Amino acid sequence: MVSQSPTPVWKRIPVLHGALSAAVAAVSPTLIRANLIPDQLSIIGLVGSLFVLVGFLIAWVYRAELRKRLRPCIIISCAALILLVLLQIFFVETVEDYGNPPETHRFLVGYEFNSEGQDSLDAMGQGSLNELIKFAGADRIPTWYGGDYLVVLTIYALSYIVLILGVVFTLGNISTFDRENA
Repeated sequence: MVSQSPTPVWKRIPVLHGALSAAVAAVSPTLIRANLIPDQLSIIGLVGSLFVLVGFLIAWVYRAELRKRLRPCIIISCAALILLVLLQIFFVETVEDYGNPPETHRFLVGYEFNSEGQDSLDAMGQGSLNELIKFAGADRIPTWYGGDYLVVLTIYALSYIVLILGVVFTLGNISTFDRENA
């Protein structure tokens, strides 16, 4: 007679599934906020925590349906991550020694300056966007870019939410798959 190892506790108790979601929700804002979320979207760290909690609950309730959709969850999560990385590279300006006390900040910017933004930059002479933000303040960024800024901001926020939910649903799929095949 072959002895089977007992099923791990985390596979048997749904309460731990909820505890895991709470732990991820508590840790994710501090870990993610430091580098992934621009200052203007700082609230999305808290909102992202709520999406983690709700996402894990949805993953638990709809585990049978989500189990059939593991591949799309992974593909969507990867696509959202790639989009966020590209947005981070092209549309986030890191400004060091900004504010009082001086700290490093990351600001989301738009695609192209409008006339006011270009005039502000030209007025600084050979100044850079980084110097313009330090001089005029980050609250001027939406004014300098106009509608371009709103488009980038919306895409960034939606990509972040899709990434969070995609990862949560993927984790929910994997844990459900493991639990049902144990």
